[in-house]
Amino acid sequence: MRNISSISPIWGREYKLEEKPFDALSSKSVNTSSKYSPDGGFGKGQSILIDSIIKSTHKYIELLTNKSNIGAIGLIEDNVCVELQGKNEDIIQILFYNKLSGRCLACNYDTKNNIYNEYKLRNHRNSKGEKGSILFLAMMPEILKDNEALSIFNEYKLYIEEKNDLDELSIKLMATLCDNVYRRVLKGDLKLIIQEGVPLEKICLEDIENKKIAYTKLLLGQFKKVKKIKENKKQIESLKIEPGEFTLNLSRKLTEREKSQIIKLPDSHRVSKIERRICKEIKRNWNKGDMKIANILLEGDAGSGKTQMAKALSSNLGLPYTKITCFSDMDKSDVLGSILPVVNEDNTDSNKEIEYKYFPSEIVRAFTEGYLLEIQEPTVIRDAAVLMILNSALEPEGTINLPTGVVNRHPDFVAVITTNRNYIGCRPLNEALRDRIQHSEKMDLPEREVMIERAIAKTGFDNVELVSKLVDAIIALDECATANAIHGVAGMRSLFFWVDAIKNGEDIRESMYYKVLYKITTNPDEIRILEEAVENNTSLFIETQSRR
Repeated sequence: MRNISSISPIWGREYKLEEKPFDALSSKSVNTSSKYSPDGGFGKGQSILIDSIIKSTHKYIELLTNKSNIGAIGLIEDNVCVELQGKNEDIIQILFYNKLSGRCLACNYDTKNNIYNEYKLRNHRNSKGEKGSILFLAMMPEILKDNEALSIFNEYKLYIEEKNDLDELSIKLMATLCDNVYRRVLKGDLKLIIQEGVPLEKICLEDIENKKIAYTKLLLGQFKKVKKIKENKKQIESLKIEPGEFTLNLSRKLTEREKSQIIKLPDSHRVSKIERRICKEIKRNWNKGDMKIANILLEGDAGSGKTQMAKALSSNLGLPYTKITCFSDMDKSDVLGSILPVVNEDNTDSNKEIEYKYFPSEIVRAFTEGYLLEIQEPTVIRDAAVLMILNSALEPEGTINLPTGVVNRHPDFVAVITTNRNYIGCRPLNEALRDRIQHSEKMDLPEREVMIERAIAKTGFDNVELVSKLVDAIIALDECATANAIHGVAGMRSLFFWVDAIKNGEDIRESMYYKVLYKITTNPDEIRILEEAVENNTSLFIETQSRR
């Protein structure tokens, strides 16, 4: 077996289009292409209409809209299981596709005679074989993970639902989708391996009866022959940090006030791999001089847990926590502190003497007393002088030149910089500042298992199966928003409030809009894309509903 080539019979170059309404076309060539073409993009270059991809797209739309009982798509681990009604009403095509390897098992099941026949693809010697539409139907969830494919699919779906005829736009949309799939298969981005000239590896009766061919999660439709089995739930890896495990050997004894500023984590907190990794790195190098790790960068979207991570570090390391939130007009006085006039209240004279007193900033206090300081959003700072002061402070033996004199960096001082990625008003993090970072983490959503645990602990809603589906929906929405350049975030805050709403009796679908989707965007087209992402990539199967 080998990867599909550009001349493989599965592309149907030698055959006429059979799928309606494209069968009326005299030519399969269309002046358009996908972003993967060297010619580059919709309306440019040239591509061909591929009958098997057209048919699989139409079948997927039918399954999405529940227009007919034509088959089903289910998932089990890294495999996709598909049933599809054959041309003969007594035949059910069954396919088992591994999306990681591209391996396919298939059969034509004769319901009348209870016989499992081979599934033969058409080729140069067998022009009456199958076109292979079921292959692309099984691949469709993977196909639509690509932002271009998903956008074109949604546009084509809406277009044919409204017009239900063939015109230049619908032809170009379909041809672009065909080119997208064709080129991704050739590149190996979409895995598909078949042996030309021979039937696909056969699914037998024993495979069905022994549930070797089965599914755990129904995506679309209803299966007639393949059975559902219970999912072997992965044991959630319960990461723990023992009390005192990463507590630092500080250079001084904390005062009672400082002890009160060490964060006490809520019961809902769950330790993540990133949290353990950072604590381990800091603890390991704490007494290693120039190799000491005390400047941390946490970069990620809103709701990815950056501030929660900074607080967790305070708790695990045993350091008092404080923070500053930077702003665009921040000036030197916000960093250095200020000298302000103060009236001496002890003076009983009617002409009270005015004294001038220095008030340190939160940065200076943390810097000189040895706190863990969270510096939020330094990317918004416009004043170069402020950035220079921060650069100096983050040196291993940093200093700050105050109005009252020069102060040195306390040996226990830890700086945690938290910043969003590519948000309006944010600039790239200053190169000099970034260079002083000793450990950096890309903060995405936590691991799925951690999200489930945190949501249950935070809300007290212990329906693990439903919470797992809601987590899958949040992950799908987050990935879809990123892929489609939708400037919004589906994060842990949205998950917590969505779970809480459902716990208190709110409808799952309705609450998704006002707890999650409308926080991401209110643009109707973007809402539609996000709805499709939930439908196609999770088992929650919330029907698309226009919210305009």
